[in-house]
Amino acid sequence: MTKSDVLVVGGGNAGFAAALAAAERGRKVVLLEKAQEASSGGNSFYTAGATRISHDGLQELIEFVEPDERHAASEVPAYTPAEYLADLSKVSEGRNDPGLSAVLVNESNPTLRWLQGMGLKYRLMYERQAYRTEDGGYLFWGGLHVGNVGGGKGLMADHRAAAQRMGVEVIYDCAATGLIQEDGRVRGVRYRTSTGEGELRAESVILASGGFEASPELRRRHLGEGWQNAKVRGTPGNTGEMILAALDAGAARGGDWSTCHSVAWDAWHPENESNLELTNQLTRGGYPLGIVVNSEGKRFVDEGADYRNYTYAKYGRDILAQAGSAAFQIFDSSSRPMLRAEEYDMPGVSVVTASTLAEPGPEGRHQSPGAGGNSAGLQCFDH
Repeated sequence: MTKSDVLVVGGGNAGFAAALAAAERGRKVVLLEKAQEASSGGNSFYTAGATRISHDGLQELIEFVEPDERHAASEVPAYTPAEYLADLSKVSEGRNDPGLSAVLVNESNPTLRWLQGMGLKYRLMYERQAYRTEDGGYLFWGGLHVGNVGGGKGLMADHRAAAQRMGVEVIYDCAATGLIQEDGRVRGVRYRTSTGEGELRAESVILASGGFEASPELRRRHLGEGWQNAKVRGTPGNTGEMILAALDAGAARGGDWSTCHSVAWDAWHPENESNLELTNQLTRGGYPLGIVVNSEGKRFVDEGADYRNYTYAKYGRDILAQAGSAAFQIFDSSSRPMLRAEEYDMPGVSVVTASTLAEPGPEGRHQSPGAGGNSAGLQCFDH
């Protein structure tokens, strides 16, 4: 490997965006990705690809989203910077950093336009953020209106293509293991591949290697007892080595390490961790249309406290605290057809049906999930 101007560690959305920005400025860029190419993309690959930006409504959005015949029948309300800031404060319960929040809100729209100019493709999120109206139109809600074509899979495919066009060298199967420091500065990284170890130096080093959610030990240390049981939706590569290396090099901790993004997840699907095919289809976000109970049949959250957008990422924590680190979503015959097919009719969905509340489901259909944290088994009672 040769010396580069900019070395980026991590091949998710953040890493590729940083690499593209540096390459656009004429820098020689090398990006290191821990995973093999077939399983690369970081957590970004596992997402729906939605991006929250402030905007003035449909007429502005159609300037940079892909054409869609449904646009003519769509109503997309403006999402102002003030509304964006208010939502950040609401979801974080006031713990968001004001300065960083302002940067995020003010730069969200121009950054998405820049990425679109780099070749990333965007669309309106009809299946997640719009309701059908009585006249057959589409009414958008909640502020999260724009997403990548092809979801997280499309996002990362577009990034790889853009990086190739911009001359970014991407090296897969290359895990950064430590930082090289000289004269009080970070000068490069040590790395490990399946064939050996080495060093790579650069004028600038950017760490975009994710968090530590794939490390049970670090989850337990920073999030608390029980979090070692959580199921990992995203990449198994985010085990926190470079965060620890940065701290050892004198970096300051930022953010709140005692909280995380944790969602309701199918506890009994046989392949419910780091599933490259189903990715986020194992999410079970229809809970506002039913009730959620623990193994004792007791409710423990307010399912309808707010739009799903504002509660889904924190209710996993409440599920994890229940016996067996699991819970059950219950729907009736009127609410079951309203659930998103992408989540509730996907292959292998965990479901029990009964004609009445008193009727037991099939014996032995579900076993204890054991280490099934931040997840929710689904029981569906149709009556």
